[in-house]
Amino acid sequence: MSSGGKGAKKKADKNDKNQKKEEPPVEEFEECVGEGKFVYPNHAVYIGQYRQLKTGQKIKEGKGKLYIPGSKVLAQKGKENKSQNTDLIGGECYDGEWKEDKMDGYGVYLYSNGDKYEGYWSMGSQNGKGKYIFTDGRAYEGEWKMQKMHGTGSFFCLDKYSNFNGEFREGKFLTKNQEELKEEKRLIKIYEVLNSVPKTFQKSWEEACSGDPKTINEFLTPFFANQENMGKYFNNVQFPVFDDYKPKYWMDSIKWVFEEEHEKPGAKKGKEEEEVPLEKLKINLPKTSDDTIILEKGALLAPQLQNELDNGQVVELTATVKDRCVKLVLGYNFDLKKWLIVFFDDNKAPAKEVKKKK
Repeated sequence: MSSGGKGAKKKADKNDKNQKKEEPPVEEFEECVGEGKFVYPNHAVYIGQYRQLKTGQKIKEGKGKLYIPGSKVLAQKGKENKSQNTDLIGGECYDGEWKEDKMDGYGVYLYSNGDKYEGYWSMGSQNGKGKYIFTDGRAYEGEWKMQKMHGTGSFFCLDKYSNFNGEFREGKFLTKNQEELKEEKRLIKIYEVLNSVPKTFQKSWEEACSGDPKTINEFLTPFFANQENMGKYFNNVQFPVFDDYKPKYWMDSIKWVFEEEHEKPGAKKGKEEEEVPLEKLKINLPKTSDDTIILEKGALLAPQLQNELDNGQVVELTATVKDRCVKLVLGYNFDLKKWLIVFFDDNKAPAKEVKKKK
């Protein structure tokens, strides 16, 4: 055998040995919680509660204190400064709640320059209500978002005549009319609730549709407004009648309003067609009776947007795909604690059922 052949055989044998070597099993630790003291490479010290992961890593979680040492500087002694002694300046400390190794919950932070923050945190940032006190005596107390003054708050200056009280955005006090800002903030909160109404109604409707088919009428009729339960909140509105159509039509058509629709645009060469969601459902939250787009102007007798859930509060929904358009208006009945179907129009609806007289 040639020397080249022997070399190839040795190489092959070596590869076989390497393949036979088994990788050491990865040690898996049991998740647990505890209390302890950690010292980090930068000499920071944590004393408090922790959680141990399956990897063995211990992260700060629960209540605890973190001490961060300051910088060492030469002590100034005399003009010649011959001393080599050092002083530690600029240390920081956080005492509060932790989650996933980050400041999260209520806590107090002392900064190296003497400033102090006491309030709420989220994932390592000042979020929620809190108070920041500056070393020069100034202070801010109010709402925070991502480390910045954001929301309603008060800024106190050394000169009491220069104090600010009102709305802050991204760390700055807004000079816009404060009454307008308060109203704007109030409406934003109401809009957040009302914009979730379609999903809330969809869920309750689907739950009703899953009932016994033999008694489906009993499950669905409570969703329809009538003159008795909603008449005093509307003017010249013809409420939909459940008996005008078969239950299956109502089940399918209301479901169609809320379900997502997709389309497939022309695919490029060498690529598969990708479904793109259509902007099917549009929501209108009228402030007054003049802001309706489905109901006639003047149809609303109840005040709108006074609170999140008031009698006669209205949410208008328009679902459109190609040549089908369904208009649905939901109204809230506070006594029933329920959103009811106040108006319904489907341009593809079948002819109404004619009830035979007995």
